[in-house]
Amino acid sequence: MESVVTTVRPVLVVRTAASSPGPTSAAAGSTTARTDLSTPNSPTSSTVGASPPTLGVHTFLTAPFKQAGTDRIRAAPGSAQPPPVALSTMTTLRSLSLLVAGSSAVWALAACSLPPVEAKPADRADTPQCKAASSAWPAKVAGFEPYPVTTPSDAVRAWGERPESSVIARCGLTPPGPTTETCFEANGVDWVQSDLSDGRRYTTYGREPAIEVLVPKESKADASTLAAFAPAAKKIAQGERRCS
Repeated sequence: MESVVTTVRPVLVVRTAASSPGPTSAAAGSTTARTDLSTPNSPTSSTVGASPPTLGVHTFLTAPFKQAGTDRIRAAPGSAQPPPVALSTMTTLRSLSLLVAGSSAVWALAACSLPPVEAKPADRADTPQCKAASSAWPAKVAGFEPYPVTTPSDAVRAWGERPESSVIARCGLTPPGPTTETCFEANGVDWVQSDLSDGRRYTTYGREPAIEVLVPKESKADASTLAAFAPAAKKIAQGERRCS
């Protein structure tokens, strides 16, 4: 301990003669200050003893001291101070906060530097059916948030982290006719699956205009992802054609 500063705040303590203890001897190695104010007729006296300081006495350390290899700031026993906090812990938390903030900034800059997905609206993107479907696009696809696209049309939407791996949905296509390609139902919506060189295309079947969902090979999405598009697809009435 480098130095101790003791401040004394006068506190009126009313005691009877029988209950007022006399001075006590100080325990070896301990020094605490106590100031008692008696009745107006009694002189003020200061005693030093081993008992904890009474109310009104606040003792603070003017410099930290080392304990078990860690710098700590600790108030005297009995004072209304917060519990000791390790300086090394505060430094670690501050460093962690700076690290998280820096990582977020780097990620934001990296995301801003990526180009948007190139996609153009389908021929019938402005139809009332597609406007209704666009209002029900999923908030997330395969766990990914929407990703920017090159067109302002609401009938085109993408989800992902990078342009080459983003899932793209478009409304306003001409519906496919009878086909030998794979046709299946997902959450009450029929889809035709077409294999492409760089992924797969899923197109609603029996609804006009049709919705197209493009899933690139680099994407984590698969056919089960189509369930997220059921609310949008159902905004367009189902026709007579169904997957058999």
